[in-house]
Amino acid sequence: MAVHVYVLIVLVCAAERIVELAVGRHHLRWVLGRGGVRYGSDRTRALLALHIALFTACVLEADLSMRTFRPVAGTAALVVVALAVMLRWWCILALGPRWTVGIWVIPGLPPVRTGPYRRLAHPGHLADLAQAVALPLVFGGWITAVAFVCVGGPLLHHQARTETAALAAAYPT
Repeated sequence: MAVHVYVLIVLVCAAERIVELAVGRHHLRWVLGRGGVRYGSDRTRALLALHIALFTACVLEADLSMRTFRPVAGTAALVVVALAVMLRWWCILALGPRWTVGIWVIPGLPPVRTGPYRRLAHPGHLADLAQAVALPLVFGGWITAVAFVCVGGPLLHHQARTETAALAAAYPT
């Protein structure tokens, strides 16, 4: 695989994230119309900046490192990217109009326990982390992968903890 093909893959992943943002914005109107309550501080801009940095770093590292594509490792990483995107969309479909970029709870509606939420508490964050680690590794970008884990990992962990607290507050057992 040539670098320009990898750049195209990164651009497709970035475009897919833009579609997710548009879907989340559309769903937010529905959530607000039903009295949705926001939890935690707004980390949307930080997450957006992190994803822009990820996609940019993937391209820069691939271009500047002069590495060559390693078919076995690169293909395996590309499969993980594809599976992560599918998991994200499974999450979006399972949550339906409740899926937004921020952390919102709609009073009176029970938590979603279908789709990937039957087995995992935060499958969307797992998909984010898997994609963010695997995408740079498609073209050997281990520096970008490690940097994302160091910077993005704590941010995703914070989001997961905030979501857990929001659900616990909204649906005490």
